[in-house]
Amino acid sequence: MSVMVTGAFGLLGSNVCFEFLKENKKVVAYDLVCRYPKFLKPYENDPNLIFVKGDLTDCWYLTETIKKYDVTHIVHTAALCDDPASVKRPNQFLKTNILAGLNILEAARHLNVRRAVLVSSRAAYGSYAPLEGPLNEGTFLQPIAFYGAAKASVDLLLPLYRKHYGLDAVSVRPTGLFGPGQGENGTGQTGPTAPIYNILNHVLNGKPFRLDSGSEHYLEFVYIRDLAKWIKAILESPNPPKHPIYNLSSGIQYQIKELAAIIKEFVPEAEILIGPGTLRGFELRAALDIRRVQEEFGFVPTPIKESIAEYINYIRS
Repeated sequence: MSVMVTGAFGLLGSNVCFEFLKENKKVVAYDLVCRYPKFLKPYENDPNLIFVKGDLTDCWYLTETIKKYDVTHIVHTAALCDDPASVKRPNQFLKTNILAGLNILEAARHLNVRRAVLVSSRAAYGSYAPLEGPLNEGTFLQPIAFYGAAKASVDLLLPLYRKHYGLDAVSVRPTGLFGPGQGENGTGQTGPTAPIYNILNHVLNGKPFRLDSGSEHYLEFVYIRDLAKWIKAILESPNPPKHPIYNLSSGIQYQIKELAAIIKEFVPEAEILIGPGTLRGFELRAALDIRRVQEEFGFVPTPIKESIAEYINYIRS
């Protein structure tokens, strides 16, 4: 088994690489930059980890790399990820994200790649309100910006590749991510909707965390280690996945004040001050329905308290 991971040194890509490298499996790390988070440092000179600097919009170079390293499986995590920024640079976001996904599908089709897992986003659904959820995979896609629209576009193409070419490929839609590697080398979301990272980044460095408003804002997260393990399990499943699309998340939303209270349990000396109400400029969103992936693969999310404790231990280490 030879696995290509695109966006290999991003938050999700690096954790996916980690899951395969732990089992001494060959990983072709395809990315524009080479920046090891600390949990990948022990594998920096590992012969099973092969870094290839490549642009996914260059289909010829992508296919030549797949042929050169006898790639049998692909995990596509690379993307420009930011809905607000995509409104300012629509051409860049659409060209990069759609063309990258299309090139992965085309390369996998022509080179007989055994299975490909493409990472989409909850942003493909758009701004469904909380009472309209939980959202299952058949929910009508109504993205609100160009990042989500690009993800939705590839999600619409993928089932056609399955239908017309018999391509063994799936797309997974995660919600907000948190966990090891976040913020390292500029990877992963670190804005207002990443409160777990932001609070820990302050209090574990002896600084108070203050936010004018947002304590009652609901957010849904998936622990990055869970997500990486689930993607690996889908990629390695002995049976072809039954569906083209899977929601991958915890399926549970938490208020920011609840997350802060959990952190306070593990860091009693933490000074966390968050004002009432919701986050300014951010709408409340519906949760995702994860029954499809649970029923087919038996995935069980790590409880939020346990995953936060593990993340704290990682940062402290």
